[in-house]
Amino acid sequence: MDRNDLEILIKAFPASLKEDVLVVSKLISNESYLENSIADNISGFINFTLSNGEIIALPERVYYKDCRDIKKLNTTQQLIYFCIFTRCCDGYIRQKSVNQILNLGYEDWCLPYIIKLADSYVIEILDNLYSYFSNKDCVDLKKFCSINKDYMQKANSRMVSYWNEYYRNKNIDINNYVGKKLFVECFGIDKK
Repeated sequence: MDRNDLEILIKAFPASLKEDVLVVSKLISNESYLENSIADNISGFINFTLSNGEIIALPERVYYKDCRDIKKLNTTQQLIYFCIFTRCCDGYIRQKSVNQILNLGYEDWCLPYIIKLADSYVIEILDNLYSYFSNKDCVDLKKFCSINKDYMQKANSRMVSYWNEYYRNKNIDINNYVGKKLFVECFGIDKK
């Protein structure tokens, strides 16, 4: 892994997880979806504030290929691996990764990676998230969203924009759209 990519990934997780991020980074393949240099494998950042006040910077998108065996990683390291791949340019890998995070019993520091997927146009990911969270007590999730209120307002607007582009003409009312239900019921975002 390129040194710049490694520094970016270290900043994408709480400082207390640095050693685990280093272990995981050794398993990430240098094989890329891009033909460019490995240094171009990460594009843009999204800042989130964790419940303890620490700020992490998620990569907007990563272009690594998900092709390594991670069975030897501990649960925290597996969560880190799957969080990284929720940012993958391949929607199937994003969906698989978030499902793995939910199945492993995510930690609070995973919430930015889960929530970032909620403003997606990939309805299957939204369905998975809503199915999971609609049956849960979402107090911690709503608290996290309120800490990151500015981002959540932008994410809500993005979600509505995707509905408008892809689902409005399919006679799916915005209030019945799974993305809207996820934001209102699970994230505590106003119905407006």
